[in-house]
Amino acid sequence: MKPFDYKERLRALREGLDAEVAEYIFRAKGESYEEIARLFGTNVDKIKTIARNAGIARGKGWRAKA
Repeated sequence: MKPFDYKERLRALREGLDAEVAEYIFRAKGESYEEIARLFGTNVDKIKTIARNAGIARGKGWRAKA
């Protein structure tokens, strides 16, 4: 079995998961960040961070990253 870089692998998996959560945040316009955090079993700050990193601004849709 070939060894792998644990941190790099974890980062890649987290990026994929964050992208899925960001997609949900974007589509669930009627749900609050608190409701979404409860649904995913994480805290509100993590949901806000994922949204901000994806360029999501509630009520304005996607924004270009600066």
